[in-house]
Amino acid sequence: MRTLLSFTIGALVGTFCLKSYYFQRKFMPLTPSFDRVSILPEQAPEESPGGIVLPDGARPDPLRGKVVGVGRNVEIAPGSIVYYPESQGHLIEHEGETYLILKADEILAVVS
Repeated sequence: MRTLLSFTIGALVGTFCLKSYYFQRKFMPLTPSFDRVSILPEQAPEESPGGIVLPDGARPDPLRGKVVGVGRNVEIAPGSIVYYPESQGHLIEHEGETYLILKADEILAVVS
């Protein structure tokens, strides 16, 4: 009986780990470590409010983005829209997308 119980618990834990791994791979393409979050920045506007097309060098840096991955002990949920300060974090290229990795403490606000 004890062997069957340990096998059943082991199978359940293994299934949970596989589901957790699948969830991370499908919904969190880049999982940061410790207290960091990975953010997919919004695209900078291509036109000014007056309708003038802006060249790449004149476009403002985005200060808002979507959280796509969180580290351990971070209270921000993936999928949240956040504001972050200018020139913070590290830009990382992963699978054709550019992500911003920064500490959760550096996030200014979460849009609800």
